[in-house]
Amino acid sequence: MAWNIRLRDNEECSDQPFLTPDLVITQNFDTEIALDFALADPDETTNRMGLRSKAALHTAILIQLFTDRRARADMTLPDDLDNNPRGWWGDSVALDSSLGETELGSHLWTLRRSALSDQTANLAADMVRDALQPIADQGAVASFTVETWVDKSNGLLGIDIGAYSNSGTLTYNQKFEILWQQIGRLRQ
Repeated sequence: MAWNIRLRDNEECSDQPFLTPDLVITQNFDTEIALDFALADPDETTNRMGLRSKAALHTAILIQLFTDRRARADMTLPDDLDNNPRGWWGDSVALDSSLGETELGSHLWTLRRSALSDQTANLAADMVRDALQPIADQGAVASFTVETWVDKSNGLLGIDIGAYSNSGTLTYNQKFEILWQQIGRLRQ
């Protein structure tokens, strides 16, 4: 099979770095939330007509938090009628722990039927820390702070993540409560 390669303007003149496309959170009519790609902004001159690539850390965090990590054998699955332990299929094929590779994603999905309580919030915080540790291990950030909270009146579990550089500077701060609001709406 022959491949047709199209070069974007000026790319043939110099090597371009590999640009990981950003995932962005989209919301339609206050009911549907999804992760999607966006087109490059006009100020991304080396990425014209490509996908936006400005927030690699944010994208890595979204992937780690909202990809379902395979449930361990000792974990209780959230639904008695569904014994699927989930997980990304690539972890069962090409995971090399001798290179420090870990499973992709988090176990947050196992909380989908949990009661909104301080205990659930504490468990979610541990799951988030565990999911983000590979990002810190590879040196993308020096450390993360994770705070979780429960808002029973609105039926949500919130997550606040801060990332710090080696100099101690806060380089990332994001709250993810709106995604838990969506999960709450699905239960109704």
